[in-house]
Amino acid sequence: MFRTAPRMAGFVFRENRVPYYQRLFQHHDGKRQWWKTERSGYIMYPYLISVYGLGAATTYAMIRMVFVSNPSGFLDMPIALGRY
Repeated sequence: MFRTAPRMAGFVFRENRVPYYQRLFQHHDGKRQWWKTERSGYIMYPYLISVYGLGAATTYAMIRMVFVSNPSGFLDMPIALGRY
């Protein structure tokens, strides 16, 4: 069963892409490694949007918590005012 599973998946007579990718990634063209292939954008753009988007949202939330007066009634609670 284990010897025929790779054949059923189509991996036995597949083209060897290792030399192609070695040439691609060892070619010094000034690109970063994660931008070398034509499919890099499918991974990198959602990643960059999530990283910078979450960074901006977190910064906005921190600034709002520091500079907005009385956010959601927090300072009205007796423990926040020092009154027990």
